[in-house]
Amino acid sequence: VYSRMFQVHMQMPMLLNEGLADLLRNSQGAHIVALSDIYVERPLADRAMYCSTKAGLEVLTKSYAKKLAPLVRCNVLQLGPVEFPVSHSEEYRLQVSRETLLAAGPGFWPVIQAMDFLSANAFITGAVIKVDGGRAVNCKLWKARYFGNRTNTIYDGQMIAEFGFPEA
Repeated sequence: VYSRMFQVHMQMPMLLNEGLADLLRNSQGAHIVALSDIYVERPLADRAMYCSTKAGLEVLTKSYAKKLAPLVRCNVLQLGPVEFPVSHSEEYRLQVSRETLLAAGPGFWPVIQAMDFLSANAFITGAVIKVDGGRAVNCKLWKARYFGNRTNTIYDGQMIAEFGFPEA
C-alpha cells in the first residue's frame, strides 16, 4: 500500500515535473499546483502512509519552486472537507461539518477558485494554501477529538504536555 501511495503522491509528480521542466520553462506563466491535505500538519495515526506521502509531496513541490524559479511557479493547496466520498456515512459528514468553521462539503468550486487566485498572482511561489473552510485552525476541536481528555496543548503543530515546552 505504501509503495502505491508513494508512486501516486511523490514519484509521479516528480516524473511529471522533470519530464515537463523544459516545456514549462519555455511557457509563459507556467504554474504547478499540487493537491495535498490538511492532515499533513496534524497526521492521523491510522493514515500514516497517506499523510507522510502527502507531506513528501509538499516538500517536493517547494523544492521545485526553488529549482524552476523564476520561470515556473510551484504551489500547494492543502484541501480539507471540500467533497465527501460516497463511502462516508451521514453521521461522519455531520461530525466533520460541526468541526469545520465554514460549511463542509461545498464541492470543488473553492479549489478551482484557489487555483484561479494562484494563477492570477505572479508573485506567489513555494506557498501552501489551505482550502478547508477553517477546519485546520479549529484547534480546540482537534485537541478534543484527537487527544481526548489529556491536558496537552498544540504548539506550532506539535503536541506538548502541560508541564513541558518545545526546546528552542
